[in-house]
Amino acid sequence: MGFNWGARRFSRVRAIESCCFTASAVVSLASAALTALFPELITRLFVSDPAPGVMAMSVGALRLFALTYITRWFSFATQSYMLAVEMPLAASLISVSTALVFPLLLLAALYPLGLEGVWLNFPLTSLLAGALAAAILRRKRAALSRPDEA
Repeated sequence: MGFNWGARRFSRVRAIESCCFTASAVVSLASAALTALFPELITRLFVSDPAPGVMAMSVGALRLFALTYITRWFSFATQSYMLAVEMPLAASLISVSTALVFPLLLLAALYPLGLEGVWLNFPLTSLLAGALAAAILRRKRAALSRPDEA
């Protein structure tokens, strides 16, 4: 006896994941907008009286980092969906790529940019993870569209 009795009701999982994708997108895009529009305020949450140089550097870093939120939601929601429909290998591929593979590859590629390269690592990792998630969803389309089991 499993703990997830509704696991074979794939239409139910698809409906829940649709909500997850939508909520993730809304929260992430709002976070991107707030981070891009108010980087000084966010910096002051962590540094009480930043020097002008620190503030300028922080504003630039936060605006670059805000780009991460634009695409990160998609791979995160896809990873959750893959787990919900019992496709742990696909979920693990997204997870390991996001946490290790893409950042290491980009760190080497962006090294000449210095600190800006480090800050760009986050949004570019999210972009690559989103592309990977889209490829996985496309490849698994038939299995994800299956009808409910009795």
